Amino acid sequence: MSTSTASTSNPVLSSAYFVAEQSEHVHLNREGIARAALKLYNNLLKKPYTTSDWSLVPLHPNPSLLPAAELLNLIFTVSSLNFSFWSDLPSDKRYGVKWKTGVDGKETLSAAGVAEEKVHTGYWSLISALHRAREEGVDVTNPRWYATADEKALKRVFRSDQEEEIPLLEERIKVLREVGGVLCEKFDGSFANLVERADHSALTLVDLVVSNFPCYDDLTLYPPPSSASSSTNPPRTVYIRKRAQILVAETWAAFNGEGWGRFDDIDQLTMFADYRVPQILHSLSTISYSPHLTSLLLSSANLSNGSQEEIEIRCLSIAAIEEIRREIVRLDEERRRREEESLGSIKTVELPNAVLLDFLLWDLAKVEEERAELPHHRTRSVFY
Repeated sequence: MSTSTASTSNPVLSSAYFVAEQSEHVHLNREGIARAALKLYNNLLKKPYTTSDWSLVPLHPNPSLLPAAELLNLIFTVSSLNFSFWSDLPSDKRYGVKWKTGVDGKETLSAAGVAEEKVHTGYWSLISALHRAREEGVDVTNPRWYATADEKALKRVFRSDQEEEIPLLEERIKVLREVGGVLCEKFDGSFANLVERADHSALTLVDLVVSNFPCYDDLTLYPPPSSASSSTNPPRTVYIRKRAQILVAETWAAFNGEGWGRFDDIDQLTMFADYRVPQILHSLSTISYSPHLTSLLLSSANLSNGSQEEIEIRCLSIAAIEEIRREIVRLDEERRRREEESLGSIKTVELPNAVLLDFLLWDLAKVEEERAELPHHRTRSVFY
């Protein structure tokens, strides 16, 4: 597949295509991309996927029930801690938080009208831990609290209801103190002030986040200086920015693209390169792996953050989502031409950008993870 036509003002996408041109262990598959795009497009024709779906998620708060500044701080806290939830332990032993099945009327009720509980794992364990803390009276999403809270109080927020504690606990505490301190010192303790400074630009907000909060600055060098190919190809800075972009995307989705969630260039964001979406992209045959990388994944080897294999998995996933998005646009243009010729009228379909495609595929990855052909890659990192 040719990747030379990519051009964007987002350095994440140009970085992804730069890696795609040289990648040794991960490759784009045009046939798989076409099939995946057709499948997704046909599903979208039946049921569009939009920002309004955000508030329907059981553990997402109802945006109309929270003051805007409080919701923004919640989104910022979640995004700051949204990394490294994978575990090699079985579901009944891995890090888990027992809490309600939903919030704001989305919880399941028993016959007696009492909110039922379940053990949440993965990303949802973080959301549940924060809900639990708020219910216990902890001002957990207030930067002025977590910037200075003692270690015991912070550890209690993340306490586990199962055998394993939350991965990278010390790093999470460090992240909270870092971002809380910066928000208080530079932005009067409110993420809303940072959003306002971005003036409705998603890319500007991403730049503000990575330039002010080092723990969000998700970049690396490719080829890695330690790799054999770096001797012939000088390393170049590659931007991935998973958490910074998802912070902006969650803000956009929570406010349904209006008010604090209005970003006039939201379509410039890419997907958010983690470990779940690459797994489903491989299952859909949109990306393929070398025998070497396949062997590493099957052996559950840990890939270090910044290794060649890890960079290629993440960057080729970004490129694959962009190619799927473009193919969906092409399919829609073909449909519109056919309808115009045969019916004289055209049905308008809201097409997903890379953000919504990521949300859609992440949901699918969670459903399909047990049937995945290969395990997801294993990297411990504060960036995803």
